[in-house]
Amino acid sequence: MGRRDRLAQSADRLKKAWVVAALLAGRHPSRAEFMIPDYGTWPRKRLQQHVADLEFDLRAALSVILLHDPNRNLASAVGWLKKRFDDWVAAGCGVFVVSVAWEFEARVGRLRARDALDVPPYAQVLLQPGTQVAFRHPEYMLARDLSLLYGLFRDAEDLISRVDWRLPPEWAAAASENALALGRATIQCCFNLLEAFTAGLAKAALMTSNGIDDRVATQLRDTRSSLRRRIVRVPGIMRPDKPPLDSNQPPFSILFDDVKVRRDAFVHCEPGPEQSERGYVKEELFHGACAPEVEKAVDATCDAIRMVWQYVYDRSRPRWMRERMQDRRFSRDNLRLCTERSD
Repeated sequence: MGRRDRLAQSADRLKKAWVVAALLAGRHPSRAEFMIPDYGTWPRKRLQQHVADLEFDLRAALSVILLHDPNRNLASAVGWLKKRFDDWVAAGCGVFVVSVAWEFEARVGRLRARDALDVPPYAQVLLQPGTQVAFRHPEYMLARDLSLLYGLFRDAEDLISRVDWRLPPEWAAAASENALALGRATIQCCFNLLEAFTAGLAKAALMTSNGIDDRVATQLRDTRSSLRRRIVRVPGIMRPDKPPLDSNQPPFSILFDDVKVRRDAFVHCEPGPEQSERGYVKEELFHGACAPEVEKAVDATCDAIRMVWQYVYDRSRPRWMRERMQDRRFSRDNLRLCTERSD
């Protein structure tokens, strides 16, 4: 391969790598910038200058999304990003999962987003044309679900509290049922989040620990044991230098001795007034997803996540879990029910 051919190949790889990096940096290249020229027809002198310009532009784009320069030689990062470009084009040039964060950082460099976000190694790195790099993982999404459902439940409760039941509006009866539906969904979401949270801790430990023995790896991969057991066992594996957490103490005892009983009545519903094999009437609990029970579930879930996070990482909470405000709502805007009448 001659000098000009090698330059043409370098230009093709650099241009494709730059498009991916620029998109991740939040730039939306023009149609002309998206185009990959037929570099094989370019003269050598033009290619030399173009390759130098592309290297400069690529480093500039990467500086937006990386904390430092690429952690390997640039050629290695270019080859990997070029492959991501080809995969993105094959997928239709829309929203695209570039890789998980662990692979991206191994192939390219440490992500600047770590300054503001918790980015677990299994988080998906998303390319979204027109938007800077985004990250997606189940705990983040389920924390958003919980924030939304809990907020809507509170809105529904607020609406119902204003009803004059001597002359109720037409929507009032249905709103009461909707509030119960939102209450059940909120409590169920608490356990979905706790499952994802526990599995995420285990996955991160498996991905980042060197020389982990088979017995410990098997315990981290275990998904058949009860959540009550895993939510204290996984942190204990990650921090063997600390006394183990106790699942028989709050907030775990609240979650698994009280709230979970109600949650199980939703998931394994049994109609009728008869006691279940577990010694309680499931239908009674099914219809009782009222405000105190929802508040108990959300409080205990947040307390459990905070306790585990402090235990494992010596920080008060994960940044994907928003603070709660004075009114106990989560501090991020969500869809809201209209609680004000507009004439």
